Amino acid sequence: MNPLSLSSSSSRLLEVTVISGENLLDNRKQPVKKNAFVNIKSESYSCNLQTTKMDKEGGGFPKWNEKLIVDLPMHARHLTVEVQCKSSSGIKTIGIAKVPTSDFIGGILPEDYLHFLSYRLRNEKGEKNGIIIFLLGLRMRRPSLKVRPAVLRLIRSSGRPHR
Repeated sequence: MNPLSLSSSSSRLLEVTVISGENLLDNRKQPVKKNAFVNIKSESYSCNLQTTKMDKEGGGFPKWNEKLIVDLPMHARHLTVEVQCKSSSGIKTIGIAKVPTSDFIGGILPEDYLHFLSYRLRNEKGEKNGIIIFLLGLRMRRPSLKVRPAVLRLIRSSGRPHR
């Protein structure tokens, strides 16, 4: 087995560009006024949470156009996209979408294909509550190479190893 094989990695990097949301409503069925943001995480691992900046003006149709890098374990079955809103009473969840990894990994498309996706958000009661639009692509993880200390000293002292 090749020690530099990318397939031997235990995770993949996802490049997610969160574009916008549509028809986002708060729990009173009023359009979200401002301060909406998006959390993206793989499976249920909160340690791998990535968050956009707040959209301070978009209301029920926020725009982020922000790129996030998410570490996706090889065993992950879905990616969680959660839209939240900050208000005077705290942070409220507007809606969640669970994106199956089978929607963007495997199948007939190459792994480096850029997917343009839109998903229905559901609130805490399971009711429809807007749409989230984003781009998603796999990023190749560069293998980490270990250099022997003697070679490293030679490189640092002369700029290249002597033969």
